[in-house]
Amino acid sequence: DTCGARAMMSAGASGLMSKQVLHAEVRSYLMGAWQRFVVALAPGCETKQLQRAASLLGRLLAAVPEAEARKGLERVLLEWARLPGDVPPAVVGNTDKQRKVSGIASKLEDHTIALLFREKHSAKKRHRHAKQVLQILGRAAANEQLEPRFVAEAVVIVAEAAPDLKDESVVAFRDYLLKIPIARLAVKDMWGALAGASPTLRLLFLDKLAAYVDVHAWKDCGIDAIDVFEACADYEVAKAAASTVSPNGLDATALIIRLLQQLSLMCAGGNTSMPCLDPDKAVLLVRNYSSNLRQAGLPLLQELFIALQCNPSSYDDATILSVARAVGCSAEHRIWYHLAAALLHRWNTQRPIILLETMFQAPQRLSDAPKALQQVLLKQCKGNPTTLAALSPKSLATLIDAWAKLDSPLPLPLQHLLGSAVDKHLHSLNVQRLASASRMIISEGDRPSALTDVTLLWERWMESTLNWCHFTGYGRCHETLHEIKLWCHQEQRGRARGKHCSVAEVILQAVIAERLCDQFNDAPLVVLFELGRLVSPQSTVAKRLSELLTERVWLHLRGHGGGLPLEDALAVGNGETLVTCTPETKLWAPLTLSLASQLRTPQDVDLFCQSRPNTALRNAIMESADGWCMLELQIRLP
Repeated sequence: DTCGARAMMSAGASGLMSKQVLHAEVRSYLMGAWQRFVVALAPGCETKQLQRAASLLGRLLAAVPEAEARKGLERVLLEWARLPGDVPPAVVGNTDKQRKVSGIASKLEDHTIALLFREKHSAKKRHRHAKQVLQILGRAAANEQLEPRFVAEAVVIVAEAAPDLKDESVVAFRDYLLKIPIARLAVKDMWGALAGASPTLRLLFLDKLAAYVDVHAWKDCGIDAIDVFEACADYEVAKAAASTVSPNGLDATALIIRLLQQLSLMCAGGNTSMPCLDPDKAVLLVRNYSSNLRQAGLPLLQELFIALQCNPSSYDDATILSVARAVGCSAEHRIWYHLAAALLHRWNTQRPIILLETMFQAPQRLSDAPKALQQVLLKQCKGNPTTLAALSPKSLATLIDAWAKLDSPLPLPLQHLLGSAVDKHLHSLNVQRLASASRMIISEGDRPSALTDVTLLWERWMESTLNWCHFTGYGRCHETLHEIKLWCHQEQRGRARGKHCSVAEVILQAVIAERLCDQFNDAPLVVLFELGRLVSPQSTVAKRLSELLTERVWLHLRGHGGGLPLEDALAVGNGETLVTCTPETKLWAPLTLSLASQLRTPQDVDLFCQSRPNTALRNAIMESADGWCMLELQIRLP
């Protein structure tokens, strides 16, 4: 009855009940408990206990709004308070320790009752009462002189009435738990006293039980799994709202991890009921402890799944992927489907500038996600591949540059989305970004169709580039061949490390070389010579290019197109091209004559000497040269 009176006093003081509701509760309480009071607190009982009851019920009396009821209760309480003060024989045998405990409990209750009616006291007075409570608890804990339930109630009251002493309350309760035997704590009354306490106090108690007994001690104390999750989530809520970290020395993160791991073991057998956690609280847990939820994660987050399906835009990528890690690999396909749908819906509904920021972090986040989610997301991306196509050409270029710096392959869903975006903005990309995007789309051949997709992109891009070259020159072709050369060198280093990718060679021979051969009559010889140096000499396109170059050089040596320039003639004569030009071929004589006729200035002679002509070419030129040119060649060429 005393506990019931205290509960109503607390409710009335905190304003949780209106006057009408409190009036009804008090009347009902008095009608049900009146007879028990009269019998239990008869004159034969200990006078001190009667005075304590009178004091407590007097506090309750102050909250009774009805004057008639208040007068009747006052009359009975006054009669009890006037009872004789002699100690009855029933308690003469009590030990000094028992009387000492009674005195400590009496002082503790005086201060806690004062704190319950804290609105009637100044802040300074509340602080003094709270300090007294903590001091009493510290002394009592050393000698185990107070019931654990009373200690828990007192700590909760102090934390509520004096927020500035909240950390000291935590320290006092933690010290008490360290000294009290576990057998005295494992009772149902303890959790009832802590049910409305701060999450830190609840966590300390839960950890004490599980550490010194096991998780089954929770059940014995009337604690369900959801109670543990609620305590962990409430702590995260309080931590997110706090501007500073509490200096109480508590490593709450490690404590929560221990509790969640124990809960996972508790739920592994399927014998523990697992109500769903509120979505907002579930979000905080999965963000910080997704890998610790394990078997407990899937049933716990059902409400969050529903919220994700109804309003996926309300949750960020980190939360969705944390949920995926929390549910574990054993989740049903529908769970992965809903998570992937929520993620893709979020991307598709974001403004381009926000989507760009999201995509900067997407590769790392997806790489850490379960493979099952990546597979389902890939299927959905194939059905709706236009996510990145919403980006502008400039934003896409920025994204390609950022992704190109990654050390690991791009996740498959992002590969597919990137391919669709490149297809849309293909003609806006330069060759460097197209090559970077191609490498990411291929990603070492993880997708069988990726090489075909990339080849088709390059065919379209080369067709557009060659059309532009008719108007702007073949500078783009030079850049393209230079980038492909770098790509080939990169792949060669990769093959040296055990990789077998040859995408650059495929694109070079199947796309670039074939398209330039189709434009053979228009492309400059220097571009075609450079192409000839890159293609494999044994390839089919090399043979085709060799035949076309031989015919083209023959025409130039006969005077078409202004003749064969000195640099090109030197390249052919030195065997640096696919054109076969030796003293036995028909090209040799006209080539040497053309070269000799172009050595007209010292700069021309310098160029010839610096090219390090082979023996046959050097002898042929020296025989054809005359005058100062012949003397210069004789001096400079041994």
